[in-house]
Amino acid sequence: MNTNNNKVAVIGCGIAGPAMALFLKRIGWNPVIYEAATTHDDYAGLFLNVGRNGLRVLKELGIDQPIRSEGFEMRVMRFRNGKGKPLGEVGHMEGEPQGYTVKRGFLHRVLRDEVIRQQIPLVLGAKLVRMKSGNAEAELEFENGMTETVRFVVGCDGIHSSLRKSLLPDAPKPQFTGLISIGGFSKGVKVPFVPGVQQMVFGNRAFFGYIVQPSGEVFWFGNEEVKGIPTRRDMLAISQSE
Repeated sequence: MNTNNNKVAVIGCGIAGPAMALFLKRIGWNPVIYEAATTHDDYAGLFLNVGRNGLRVLKELGIDQPIRSEGFEMRVMRFRNGKGKPLGEVGHMEGEPQGYTVKRGFLHRVLRDEVIRQQIPLVLGAKLVRMKSGNAEAELEFENGMTETVRFVVGCDGIHSSLRKSLLPDAPKPQFTGLISIGGFSKGVKVPFVPGVQQMVFGNRAFFGYIVQPSGEVFWFGNEEVKGIPTRRDMLAISQSE
């Protein structure tokens, strides 16, 4: 046993993984991020609202300013039905914004760049397949044949976590909710720009939400109920035009 082992394995390089690694390094550990994907996808996840609490975390890491500069203020969510009837709203137009809306890929890149700047190792193509834990160390085995011994492991690898499957093989599996979600970015569409307002529309068959950037670009998303349990292959078979 190597009692001087100060290495921590962070499984997953999404949003949580890099943030966790940055905090671990701050308190004296030597984190290494292991990511199953072989490349970074800056379009995965579309966009999100980084709320006040998230901004405070990013400020603690010293990287909140790019999000404030690139993102746009989110102050109010307005809800209406499919016929345009107002249903209510959440938030306030005055005071501190509820958060900032940014493309997920941009937030990911800001975190990743800080990881690289602080020289935290990031290993791509490292899909965890097995973990064996001991009293003081953990042994990791990856799909590409690589093995590592670390002091402890942090799982940040999402809803289909390989670490959870290895550590808790009998844990309940994620259940399909009956909804599929779609979304994207649109330019050249004439949609009124209402500063700080995210629009939410409840239709008869589906839900639709959107927010317009000052540039006129529309960030939009929707979800619809579907029968059965569609596979990832089923989803990828749907054309972009459809």
